[in-house]
Amino acid sequence: MVDFKQDDRDTFGELLSRTFRRKGSHRWDTCVFKKRDNEIYVVYRHSKGQVDPDGIKRNHKRTETVFRAQSLFALRQLELPTGPDTDQLLDSVFWKNLPLSE
Repeated sequence: MVDFKQDDRDTFGELLSRTFRRKGSHRWDTCVFKKRDNEIYVVYRHSKGQVDPDGIKRNHKRTETVFRAQSLFALRQLELPTGPDTDQLLDSVFWKNLPLSE
C-alpha cells in the first residue's frame, strides 16, 4: 500500500486543494499541488478500498492522471477532462479565488 499523502508531497509538493467523492468502496480525488519552482499540478486519482490479506482495509490506487501548469494563472487555461470531478474542482472556493491575470 502507498501512503498517498507522503508520496504526493514528495512528488508534487504542497497541497493547495483537494476535492473528492465516494461511491461504495471507490474514491475519486482531485488534488491541486504547488512545487517549490511554482509549477502547479492537478492530480485526478481513482482508488478503491480493499481488505488486504492481513485483514486491514486499505485504499489502493487504480488510476492517476496528472496535468501541469506553469503558474496559478496558467491553471485556468488547462483543458481539464469533463466530468463530476472537474465540476467539483471548478465549483470549489480554491478555483473561484484563482487570479484572473498574471
